[in-house]
Amino acid sequence: MNFKDYQRLHYAFFKVLVLQLTLKCPLECDHCNVNAGPTRKESLPVEVIEESIESFVRTGQAELVFLTGGEPFTARVGLRAALLLCEKYKLKSYIITSANWAHSDEVAKELLNSMPHISLLSVSADRWHHPFVSLLKIRSAVSAALSRKIAVNIALTLEDPLDNYQDKIRDVLGTLWERVDVSVTMLRKVGRSQNGWDIPKREIPLGYCARIGTPVVTVDGSVCACCCATETNLISQVKNRPNSSDILDQADGNPKHALFLGRAGQTSFMEVKNKLEDDPLLAAIRYLGPGWIYERALQRNMDLGPDTEFRDICDVCATLVRDSDRSNLIRQILRSPELIVQIERVKKVHAEVSGL
Repeated sequence: MNFKDYQRLHYAFFKVLVLQLTLKCPLECDHCNVNAGPTRKESLPVEVIEESIESFVRTGQAELVFLTGGEPFTARVGLRAALLLCEKYKLKSYIITSANWAHSDEVAKELLNSMPHISLLSVSADRWHHPFVSLLKIRSAVSAALSRKIAVNIALTLEDPLDNYQDKIRDVLGTLWERVDVSVTMLRKVGRSQNGWDIPKREIPLGYCARIGTPVVTVDGSVCACCCATETNLISQVKNRPNSSDILDQADGNPKHALFLGRAGQTSFMEVKNKLEDDPLLAAIRYLGPGWIYERALQRNMDLGPDTEFRDICDVCATLVRDSDRSNLIRQILRSPELIVQIERVKKVHAEVSGL
C-alpha cells in the first residue's frame, strides 16, 4: 500500500474510518490545526475505539482505518487495540505521526516492532515541526518503518509553494528518499495557525469535496462527516456563538453543525452512512461542492453572512454547515426538483468515473 492507494480509498465513499485517538502531543507546533499539545488530556477510550471499528466493519465497506491525533503514539494502548482489530478484519491501517519518539534507529525499531502491523506510516515534517523534531529522528523513523515493510509517506505542510524544506529532508534521508512518497498540504488558517499568518483570500472556490463520506470519530466521541470537522475553525465557531444553546445538542452538548452525525457507541455506522446518503446538503457538498451550493443560495437571496471571500472550499463549507438554521434553509433549497436532478446526475457520473 502506498499514499496514492490511501487517497483513492479516502476519496471513495465510506471506505475509510478516521479515529482521532488523542489530542495529547509532546510538541506544540505553531501551525497545529487541532491545538494539540503536551497539556491536552483528551483521548478516545479503548472501548469506543473498538466499538467504532466493529460498527464500521459491519457496514460491509470498510477497507482502512486512519489513526490520528495529537500524536497517536502517546495513546499506545488505544493505538495497539485499533491495529489488532485491523489485523483481525484484514483492514489496512494508516498512522500519521511527528516521529518525535524515534530517538535512534534502535529505539524506533523497538517501538514499531512492539506494535501490530502498520500498513502506512505518514511522518509530518515541515519547518513548524523542526524546532521539536530533528531531521535525524525523521530518518530513524523512516528507516525503522521500511525495515518492517511499512510504507512511508512524508507529509509536508507549506506556507509558500517555494518553501525548500523538502530538500533538507531529501538530503538527510539519502537513498531512503527514493523509497518514500511525499504529499504536500498548504497551510490552512485553522487551530493555532489562525494567529500570525496572513493567508490570502480569494473568490468563492469551486470544486467538489470527496472527503465528505469518510467518517471521523473525534476525541469526544462525536461522529462527523469529514476530517475537517475536527478542526477548530468549525467547532469553536459553533460553540462560541452568542446563542450557542440554540445550536447545541441539549442531550450532551455537542454542536449541531451539519457535519455532526451522531455519537460513537450510540449511533451505528450504518445509520451514519444512511444519513450521509440521504442528506441533500452533504450530498451536494460531496458531488458538486460547497462553492456551488453557496452560489445557488445567493441566487435565491439567502443571507449567508458577511463573508464574500474564502481561502479554500473548507472555509465555504464551514459557512454553510456551522449554523443549524442556515443549514436547514439550504436543505430546503437543495430539495427543489431541478437541483435534485443535478445532484443525482453528477452523483451517477462520480460513480461511473471512480468505479467505486
